[in-house]
Amino acid sequence: MYRVLIVDDEPLVAANIRAALEEVRDQFPVEAVAGNGREALRLIEERRPDIVVTDILMPGMTGIDLLRACGSRFPETRFVIVSGHAEFEYARAAMECGAVSYCLKPLQDEELQQAVSRAAKSLRDRRDPGAELLEALADPESRRNRLDGYFPVSGAYWVLAAVGGDPPLGDIPAHVIRTGTREQLILIPEGSRRAGEGILTAWDRSPGEKRLSIGGGTLAGTVEELNRAMRAARSAAYTFFTTGRQGYFPASPAGNSCREVLGELEKALSHRDAAAVEPLFHRLEALFSSGGAGIEEALLCCNAVNYFLSREGDAEDGYVSGCESLVRRFRDAGEMCRELCRQCLRFIAGIQKSIRVEGRTVKNETVRAIVAYLNENFWKELNIQSIADRFFVNMSYLCQVFKRETGHTMLEYISTLRIEQACALIRNSDFSVSEICEKVGYGDYCHFNKVFRRITGKSPLQYSREVKS
Repeated sequence: MYRVLIVDDEPLVAANIRAALEEVRDQFPVEAVAGNGREALRLIEERRPDIVVTDILMPGMTGIDLLRACGSRFPETRFVIVSGHAEFEYARAAMECGAVSYCLKPLQDEELQQAVSRAAKSLRDRRDPGAELLEALADPESRRNRLDGYFPVSGAYWVLAAVGGDPPLGDIPAHVIRTGTREQLILIPEGSRRAGEGILTAWDRSPGEKRLSIGGGTLAGTVEELNRAMRAARSAAYTFFTTGRQGYFPASPAGNSCREVLGELEKALSHRDAAAVEPLFHRLEALFSSGGAGIEEALLCCNAVNYFLSREGDAEDGYVSGCESLVRRFRDAGEMCRELCRQCLRFIAGIQKSIRVEGRTVKNETVRAIVAYLNENFWKELNIQSIADRFFVNMSYLCQVFKRETGHTMLEYISTLRIEQACALIRNSDFSVSEICEKVGYGDYCHFNKVFRRITGKSPLQYSREVKS
């Protein structure tokens, strides 16, 4: 839709111009009529019309003077000159000032309609309505703006979001706005919504692997309504992250089904209750896979768990800024839950950035530094002499003071760290036992098996069968 201002000092001529635009009023509504150039300049300042249809010879300020006054101040406004003078000098002056058309009176309706259509095309070629709309979404003062002020078709628009590719909409008219590296916002005129829903539903039910995900939002007529519809459509489009299936997903009401579980998880972490952590993450994973919780709740879970851990003393910053970042970090919600569970168990076990050993605080500064180093590097090839050399202490003295401060020999402590991490990987990853053996620092599977059995009372394979059964 393009708003038109008519400028002519003869009321009858102005009325004829308005009548000539009546057939195309949906696309070119007349915003106002001015009787002279000065009044027109005031209206342009106040209302910012898209197209001005103006006479040339008017008292006080001519049409040419009006063009010159608006040229630098309102570069997005397009001018159509309507004149009873056929002299070339008038036409040349008008074109030099930026007019897109010069029409002679008496006007034919079709001629004027073609002129304003050329002005509209000039606007479309220059401005990016998608960029303007994204700016309006970020501007609280623009929330009441109508969407048909940015696009030519009047009325409301059906809002879609696509992740991973272009939606198969065929000939359905659509305005596509890129909102992220893999994200698109699609606005479809309300009149084409039913056809679009039919096409997308048929595509979703068709056989074959889908390589993109589309979320269907609601109708929006204003920027404020678009903001709500876009959030709903975007959340629906990311359903693939929680359910593992690509396709078309109409928007569904947002829920808060994860909040109760997160409250229980917060308590489990504060009480260092490792036995309660895994069942809570199993509940979260089941919620996501069943469709009971969506991407917004997955984002909430990820950031809430990282907040809980940072508050309890794990200073690592795991904050995720948005849906795209979450999808880049984790393959799906199941992987996210397993990784977050592993972080929580590691924290409770005291093997990540901790100086707590068996509930006792390490007071000796050198041992405290060595414990911190071992907590971070237990998976590397380590021996007592190299550690003593690294911290500039005598090996015999180190063995004595480490045992006194921690209650363990250094070899026992390193072995315990490795086996605790091995147990966490068996529970929360898809790695084979032989791969886990290498990841926790053992090059010899037989030795790993012997140490694992000594600490847990079971072989790695027995432990794996029990926890995954």
